[in-house]
Amino acid sequence: MTRDKQIRRSFDVAFKLQVVHMVREQGLSVSQVCKDMKLVDSAVCWSSNSDT
Repeated sequence: MTRDKQIRRSFDVAFKLQVVHMVREQGLSVSQVCKDMKLVDSAVCWSSNSDT
């Protein structure tokens, strides 16, 4: 059985800043942001730990 490779998405700086803003400034949870942006939690786990 072979598995097709999934294409890994990449996100530009503007998108990352938007996610950080949603978590820090708007007070949304990472889970809520993921639902809103159609992402998996691991795609934005850096946002709550980042100091940028």
